[in-house]
Amino acid sequence: MLHAVAAYYKVFKLLDSALGERGPWVLGHSLSLGDINLMPFVARLEFLGLLEVFTMDRPAVREWWEMAREWPSYIAGIVEPMTKHEREEMITHGPTIRRDIEDLISQVESIAVEAKH
Repeated sequence: MLHAVAAYYKVFKLLDSALGERGPWVLGHSLSLGDINLMPFVARLEFLGLLEVFTMDRPAVREWWEMAREWPSYIAGIVEPMTKHEREEMITHGPTIRRDIEDLISQVESIAVEAKH
């Protein structure tokens, strides 16, 4: 689980940096396959109530996600096909692991600090 959380942590860190340098989309001023490929993963974290854990200190990612969520193909391809039951399951179970995810992120950050020294 630590490796999975570390991977998400790294992706969001890199994404925030890229968006800050090139934004508002991953590769610049136009939506690209890079954005489209990230959307399902980010959406799942949002549906689980866990996205804020990874984006709290990443304003560029939060702005990007606001734009991405409004994209018609995102709505048609990810949001609309989801059943009420699927949404309820994620809303119910996602928050139960939030504290564990936050603890793992703290571990990832500690490891990153130790690696720098």
